[in-house]
Formats: sequence, C-alpha cells, structure tokens
Amino acid sequence: MSEWVRRKRHFLMRLLEDAVRSKVDRDILDLLMLINSIDELYTTSSCSGRIQLVAVEEPGDKLNLKVIAKWHSSVEYHEVENVLRGHHDNLWMVVQAPILHIVARDLTTASKVLSIARMAGFKNSGLISLHPERYVVQVASTESMSIPLILKGKCLLSPEEIKVVLTLCSKLLNRSKDKLLRLTRLIREEFYSNS
Repeated sequence: MSEWVRRKRHFLMRLLEDAVRSKVDRDILDLLMLINSIDELYTTSSCSGRIQLVAVEEPGDKLNLKVIAKWHSSVEYHEVENVLRGHHDNLWMVVQAPILHIVARDLTTASKVLSIARMAGFKNSGLISLHPERYVVQVASTESMSIPLILKGKCLLSPEEIKVVLTLCSKLLNRSKDKLLRLTRLIREEFYSNS
C-alpha cells in the first residue's frame, strides 16, 4: 500500500469517527465527503465558520484563550446575554471564516483545487505545504472579525449595540456559508462533470 493510500485512509477514518461523535460541523460534512471521494484528494481538518465568545485579554493569544460559547449559525441576543452575566474580565465576540485543509496527490491537482477555491470566493487560500506525494491547500476566506464586549470588567456595548453587532456577525457567517455551497458545486462540476 502506498503512503498516499495509507494517509488518505487514516484521515478518512478519522473524519468518519468524528462525524459519528458529532465532532464535525454538520453543514460542511457533505463537502468533506465529496472531497474525500475524489481519488487525488483528502481533507485533514476543517471548520465551517463560527461565531464565538472568548475570554482572552487580546484576540490571537491562543495559549490563554478560553472559548465561553460558540455557534456555527446565527446567534440571538438572549444567547449572548446569558454569557454576559458571567464574571469575565475580558470577553470578545469573534467571527471566524470557514477553513479547510485539502491534501492533493500532485501539484496539478493542488493548483486546480486552489483555483476552484478562489473562484468560490475563498480569497485567502493558498498552498501551505509541499511534500513528495502530497500538497496541502488551505482554503480560507476573509469573513472574520473580533469585537470586544467586556474589557477589564467593563461592558463596552449596550444591549442594542450588541444586537447590531450580532446582525453583522450573522451576515458575515452566512456569506461565508454561501461560499461553502459554491465551493461544493464547483468541486462537483470539476471532478465529476465527465463521469
């Protein structure tokens, strides 16, 4: 068995096990299964995009970040209000765009995946790893945002202002989810249109 086949089987088994344990975002599972059904491709990690409330002094400090709440769809104010009642020194609302790591068997296929990702609107995509027999394409977009809600124990926004922020967060998240649908369609057209 080749190294490619061994690695692909390993990551596919991990994906299936994670799906059974509900550790895979439901709204990206069909796309992941489509990608993994293509002989020249497999996925290693993914997120369909999310809105989070995180306790951290500054965004980007992953070592000290604590996720307080997260959603993979639009959020209502009452869901955030419950978290705001907690005792947090610093609380940020963060929107994260979808991200996928797709491994291609050769450079031609990796280039094709990168081109498709960009056509679907994933402008922050790129080739991030080159190894013999595998090329990793990171598919990423620009729909991200970090807004402080509480800093040094002080709530910075009124309930009405938080509702406005939530509307914007939902708009960004929904736009990125639309890109995932376009990506699915374009991958299907490129790899299965002649089948």
